Amino acid sequence: MKHGFPGEEGGNAIADVIFGDYNPGGRLPITFPMDTGQIPLYYNRKPSSFRPYVMLRSSPLFTFGYGLSYTQFEYSNLEVTPKEIGPNSNIAISIDVKNVGKMEGDDVVQLYVSKTFSSVARPVKELKGFAKIHLKPGEKEKSEIHITHGGY
Repeated sequence: MKHGFPGEEGGNAIADVIFGDYNPGGRLPITFPMDTGQIPLYYNRKPSSFRPYVMLRSSPLFTFGYGLSYTQFEYSNLEVTPKEIGPNSNIAISIDVKNVGKMEGDDVVQLYVSKTFSSVARPVKELKGFAKIHLKPGEKEKSEIHITHGGY
């Protein structure tokens, strides 16, 4: 699908999603603003980049990484190794994901980082990794994301 046009089979694909015959599992690659007055609106904006103005909220309609599913996923057992991170550390983040819904589906585990205090203005949050997994109802799987030194 290019530029939001679904093509010849788009109607059938959309009907499959609407009627629950297909369970979508993707995430948005962009941020959708609530109003044109919010443009430009980026997911990794700096803390001072947007403030409410007149009657506009500062939050978008749909954020970068937002997605829907006909099933539900539960996250547990978050682990970060090593426990202490140095300037040249490689980091492994793992988490258990369980499909607690009634349909099989895809989940996209997303890892965002932020820094509360910094000598340089940093984005509110930055996507550093993601992993897509497919789970049947009741199935559980460990998802792992790696960040190499310098990537954070």
